[in-house]
Amino acid sequence: MKCNTCASSDIEFLFSNSLSSTVRMDDIPRDVMICRDCGQVFLDVSKISEADLGAYYTNFNPFEVPGALVEDHQSARREQCGWVVSNLEKHGAGVKSQRLLEVGCGTGFLLNLFNEAGFGVEGVEFSAKMAENVRKVYELSCHGGGFNPEVLSPPYDCIASVTVLEHVWDPKSMVAAFHELLKDGGFLYLEVPDAEFPRADMIPDHLAFEHIHHWTERTLGRLLNSCGFEVLEVAHIENAEDSGNPEAVFRIFARKGNGAGDCYAAVNDYEHEKAVLADFRKRHDAYRAAIQTKIRKFLEDAGDEPFAIYCGGLHTSSLLELFDFAGRTPACIFDGDMAIAGRELNGIRIHHGSTVAEHPIRHFLLSTTNHERSIHAYLKSIDAGYRVAGIYTDFPDEG
Repeated sequence: MKCNTCASSDIEFLFSNSLSSTVRMDDIPRDVMICRDCGQVFLDVSKISEADLGAYYTNFNPFEVPGALVEDHQSARREQCGWVVSNLEKHGAGVKSQRLLEVGCGTGFLLNLFNEAGFGVEGVEFSAKMAENVRKVYELSCHGGGFNPEVLSPPYDCIASVTVLEHVWDPKSMVAAFHELLKDGGFLYLEVPDAEFPRADMIPDHLAFEHIHHWTERTLGRLLNSCGFEVLEVAHIENAEDSGNPEAVFRIFARKGNGAGDCYAAVNDYEHEKAVLADFRKRHDAYRAAIQTKIRKFLEDAGDEPFAIYCGGLHTSSLLELFDFAGRTPACIFDGDMAIAGRELNGIRIHHGSTVAEHPIRHFLLSTTNHERSIHAYLKSIDAGYRVAGIYTDFPDEG
């Protein structure tokens, strides 16, 4: 086992995450490791292969939601676009006649914002359905499938990739490929979850699969320096609850260089990050204890009537495994992902969200870190009398 950032074999086991399986994978990576020579944190993926990971996202892609980006999430994308534009101008590049590639462009909303800002844009999206949606809705160039430099049209003036790098098998190879695709002096914008400031006020483990790799500003900076990038700007962001990614992230704006600006090259974050994660685990345990009270209140309000959980992913696996439902079992689970509809989680049937009205259920517990408001609105649009409780959001109309 080697560190992806510095290639060291001096790796230490820290702890195991709570969950060992989800509805999408029976035996998920859960052992958290840290490199003693640079401090990068990652999951032990020795039980799966790169092909397994590709098959997972092909068959059970929780991000495959073609269509318009949820309105609540759009302001964060506008802010991201503005940050890139302002930094290009700050460092003497501007936008006019610039070619930009976005890797992992999702619905295409951010890619289109770049287009509207004046870039000539091209996108890459793992999901073929999502890529088709980008081409159809925005009429922009978008390649479906895994990141493959051979199908692209370099060189680019700027490459953007938002919350993608933590999911991939070999981030360093991807960053090295970005370097090759950029013009000399071209720019790279990355955004990833911030392992230095993990949120303890969410149910799932912060370091849980599907995120494989976890960086601080310094460890990602070291990786970038090793691939020939000079880090120009860094911003640490506390995302809003309704942003679509309600966790601490950091952004890096870097320039393809010639070996200069390697201020992170000798960084070792091992001691600091180990202490950060030890403190996180204590705070996370305390938070989970407080959530038990909220679940108890939901069950009291439901009384003897049946209830359902909405969303059937890792969050719900955590919810069912870690919390006491006082002997009560949800009548079913609903989820918008057709790939898991018809499957079971902990022996509970999962139905597609479009079938909610067909079931005699009026009490719903939302189980998601980033879609509570949109799902609440969806359920209320079906029947305003539904009782819909959030784990993280206290909806005033629910009493």
